[in-house]
Amino acid sequence: MFKLATETQAPPALAKSCPPPCLLCFPSFSTRGIGGFIGRLLFLLFLFSSLNVTVIMNFRYTRVASLSCEMVGAISLCSYEANVKLASDIQLLNGLSFMFSRKHYAVVAACNAIMDLATTSVGLAKLEESCALEKLLSVLCDNGTPLGKSYPSSNRSMTYSSSTEGKCLGDGILVLLDVLAILVNTSSIERLMRIPTYLFTSSLCTLKELWCTLVSRVVSEKGKISNEEGCACDQGAKLAEVIFRLSMIQNQHITYGTHVLEKSLFGNDDSHFEFFMLNNWENSAALVKKSSKAYMDSDDVFCSLADSLKSRNIDDLLNFILNGLVSCPPVMSDELNILQFLEDVKGELGHPIRYSQDIRLVRTVEELSRVSQDHLQKEIHFFRNCTSAGNEGGPDCFNAVTIEDCKNAYSKGYTISLRGMEFRWKRIAAITHTLAMIFGQPSSGANLYLTPPQAQGLARHCDDHCVFVCQLVGQKKWTVFPRQAAALPRLYEQSSCLHHLDCESGACEGAEFLLSEGDILYVPRGCAHEAHTVIKDNVAGADKVNEFSLHLTLSIEVEPPFEWEGFAHVALYSWSRARTWAASDQFRCNKGKVHLMVLNFLHVSIRLIAHSNHSFRKACLVGAFSKPLELKYGDVAGNESLPMVLDQKAFFLQLIDTINDMCNFYDAFATVESAVKENDSQSLEWMMWLKNLQEAVDDIKGEKDWSNPLDIFKELVEVDKTPFAEIEWEFLKVKSAFCKEVVFEDVTEKYKLLLGRYMTVRNYYTNGMLSLHHTAYK
Repeated sequence: MFKLATETQAPPALAKSCPPPCLLCFPSFSTRGIGGFIGRLLFLLFLFSSLNVTVIMNFRYTRVASLSCEMVGAISLCSYEANVKLASDIQLLNGLSFMFSRKHYAVVAACNAIMDLATTSVGLAKLEESCALEKLLSVLCDNGTPLGKSYPSSNRSMTYSSSTEGKCLGDGILVLLDVLAILVNTSSIERLMRIPTYLFTSSLCTLKELWCTLVSRVVSEKGKISNEEGCACDQGAKLAEVIFRLSMIQNQHITYGTHVLEKSLFGNDDSHFEFFMLNNWENSAALVKKSSKAYMDSDDVFCSLADSLKSRNIDDLLNFILNGLVSCPPVMSDELNILQFLEDVKGELGHPIRYSQDIRLVRTVEELSRVSQDHLQKEIHFFRNCTSAGNEGGPDCFNAVTIEDCKNAYSKGYTISLRGMEFRWKRIAAITHTLAMIFGQPSSGANLYLTPPQAQGLARHCDDHCVFVCQLVGQKKWTVFPRQAAALPRLYEQSSCLHHLDCESGACEGAEFLLSEGDILYVPRGCAHEAHTVIKDNVAGADKVNEFSLHLTLSIEVEPPFEWEGFAHVALYSWSRARTWAASDQFRCNKGKVHLMVLNFLHVSIRLIAHSNHSFRKACLVGAFSKPLELKYGDVAGNESLPMVLDQKAFFLQLIDTINDMCNFYDAFATVESAVKENDSQSLEWMMWLKNLQEAVDDIKGEKDWSNPLDIFKELVEVDKTPFAEIEWEFLKVKSAFCKEVVFEDVTEKYKLLLGRYMTVRNYYTNGMLSLHHTAYK
């Protein structure tokens, strides 16, 4: 066989200095019979004449066309130059594509030839330009093709069963899927967008059926994977990535209007939403009670959601929720390249759900403190070696056996917490997408909690994000405590809100809320809370009836770029890019190093202000997709502590005044100097998201690699020799110019571009994951 010639390894001298290899080197060309004669003849004609191989592929005799495909594949592996020459012939590539409609052995030969051509980046690029992908998807859509679902398997085929009867995938269809994985998983988003919509719809249905057949029952009950099943896992992961990539650019969920969701969350009257924003948003808990009539309103999105769940017994409900789920690998919050994410998780898509990442089984018990003699809360996981922070000791993935464990855990009082519901159910995805639009954030999340009677799942805790609790089935009693710390907790920062709350002694009293079906409870970030199921009294036929609870939590995670501090950083960046600097300005001295240095120091100074001025931590609603409220900040008499959420421009100008008054060069310099001396990269990690500004706002690759901000400051400090006093003076000039010249409307335009880029990546991810969950929720 031929040794694969790659770009990283110099191709053999075969193509340059040696004569063509002997025909006998090609084992696929038999040396006996008419087939061997034709094969050697075609090879000679291809090497030593100008005969177009595409003509050979169109021969009436399929065997001849098949041999021509084998010839193309063999020659493409001889050398890099041969590969490039063949791949550059677009007619040849299209000829290979049209072989998909011929007999099965010709299809396999064409697939092998394409895989051989794809061994170089040039070959991949040329294949991307050809019609091979569309033709292959057409074949998958046509059940009457030689490689349709009924195609018989050969001796080398593998069988994977999803039922006792079993389904068989032959080696021919597996080769076809291998080629599809190469073509799709190496294509750009722009290339995928050129595929006709009808091909997307039809081929995805077929691919999902093949995927389910391929990966079902791969993991045995003992959790061991045989060699054959391991091959299926690898094949299944490739096919899952194909489905994800084809689905991510197609909207997979229904949509709700913002007015429909606002009505379902806050009631029919628009003033309810205004009242909530003025009095409760990021401030205090709020309960929206719904009458039976209002809840049964056909426009209420939560009523229709609950209808599909509440008419089931516990076993059916657990089977319905847990069966068919796959793991949702987390995407980094500042990742704006979905293709990079797919590279990072290659081989992981389509795996069963994993403990802690996707699901938790937890209950809270009270223990007597030996020191204070008070009752303390303690969370216990069903898999005892697990904690809320990790999955050590828990199952790496859930198969049929561990689903039974979930049922067993529920019967013993454990709450089943399922994360990432917005990636698993289309209707929930529609809710979270609309909720994110209402509050101007790139995305929002959803978790589902099933709690048995007289039980408490999570212990008293506080979150770094705001939550809407939507009671779907049963009742649950909540206790919400006021936020003790002045500052709002930030996303991903370790929260200290419980340290300010005397939870153990009960010295701080919280507000109690009893949620019935259809009720909505808002819990701001930083407010400690706990919940447990209750015993329902006065039920006809019994004095007391135990009820389980099923509720959905909708989370609004305010990420760093979308706080008001983030808006200030966007303002500084966009202003500095738009300003025309005079050639005589001192900003240009030392080849611009001082200019760059003071701008970065000003970013650091804004961050330091945000530590003490908590207005910078509030959610920026500039990108909110809601009608503007008429009531303004100053109109609310007697309550000057209200956030200025209703007049975004006035609030921004107030922050600019704060920056002008409080930004201090010495504090910023001391912070950077300390980080450089101690090589403390962690203290500057918050700046990493700034790398997205140039790509999102200016649509160019960043001039600086903000993946490690410490290196940037090291370079500036080491290279620059400007006197300290001169740098301070330039800092003051830049700060003053920025605060005087920045325009809110200009910043808003750039900010929305950044928000749009974040939303695009989140939508790609959501669409892809929803497509992989098609078996769970119809």
